[in-house]
Amino acid sequence: MEKEIRRGSKSDRWTSREEERVWVQFYRKAGDPVIAADLIEQLESDREVKARHFGLYLRCRQSLRQGKARRARAKHVARAFHLVGRLLIGWPIEVIRDGLGFLGAVTVAWAGTDEPAVRQMRKFRRNGKADKSNAAPEEAVKAKAKQA
Repeated sequence: MEKEIRRGSKSDRWTSREEERVWVQFYRKAGDPVIAADLIEQLESDREVKARHFGLYLRCRQSLRQGKARRARAKHVARAFHLVGRLLIGWPIEVIRDGLGFLGAVTVAWAGTDEPAVRQMRKFRRNGKADKSNAAPEEAVKAKAKQA
């Protein structure tokens, strides 16, 4: 191949060297998944170039697989950190909040604060008015029955 390049004109040799430099840069940059995806797309569109630079094609495929694996590991690590944070921070806060709510309910029940209707009924029972108020409708029914 070198003999063919040397036989050409000076501009052909210069173009050939520049093209080789570009391919060398592609080989170096093939580790980047974005560039690798673009290179794979271009190589798959031209079978001849793909056959000539099959090692570059394989390197690009490897880079894409490594990028995918890297993203999967990062996702698993993020989930683990989320779980650890929830266990170390979130769960204790929930337990404390629930405990304080329970203590508040116990304190209210222990303090004896009742609703106004409950207090009023207790007053009626103490004064004996509750028995009379309940008896009054029954006496009214009996009185009406006697009148009829």
